[in-house]
Amino acid sequence: MRSAAKYMIMTVALGGWGLDAAPGVRPVPGTRNDHVLTAVRESGRTYLAGRELKVDLDFPSGMSRKGELIVLFEPSTGLFLRILHWANDYPKTPWTDMDAQWQFGVAAGRLVIVTFAEGVGIVQSTEKASSIDDAETQSLNWAQGHIADLEARSSGGNIFLAVGKFEFPEGFLRLRHDPMGLRMKLVDMVWQGEGWDLTIENMDTHRRAKLLVTQHGNNWVRSGIRPQPAQK
Repeated sequence: MRSAAKYMIMTVALGGWGLDAAPGVRPVPGTRNDHVLTAVRESGRTYLAGRELKVDLDFPSGMSRKGELIVLFEPSTGLFLRILHWANDYPKTPWTDMDAQWQFGVAAGRLVIVTFAEGVGIVQSTEKASSIDDAETQSLNWAQGHIADLEARSSGGNIFLAVGKFEFPEGFLRLRHDPMGLRMKLVDMVWQGEGWDLTIENMDTHRRAKLLVTQHGNNWVRSGIRPQPAQK
């Protein structure tokens, strides 16, 4: 509670519009929760600390909204990554399913989250902190200084690599006109020296395929789809 009290400023709101509230991000007392996750690294796996914190946002336009700050911290490297969602009501991250929906990796001096929907989504960070508390403080300070960008929903450099459905091998999709992203999941990722080798599964056909995403500085490129044997 000490960290929350440090940032708490009393505000008055009516109908979602802040009255006499300076633009900023304010933690909601009593909403901090910590979680334990794992991440892939160059060899084996590593412990990952996760934290969620509800926040109230007052934007420069005068609009007020409710958000959730997610902080991920890898103790051995000090790398951390932040995500801040906001909406009309407080977003809720499904932490119990997070390992199944997101894949975490630590390599090449950065912490990454990799997802798959209609393509490969990559969120990455090279920032460092001394602890999860320090990572939270840095994240709140960053949000305070980028409140206008948050209101504009700036992507913040997130990367998306599109994958067309016709690139998948025969039998991966039930039908070629099946929509992408509804029944796909990223089941594994392995560091291959310059990038991540990803395993994708269709949850209807249980067919799997692989593709490699390779890092070039802050840019990423992907290889073609490689078919895998059908799952029994």
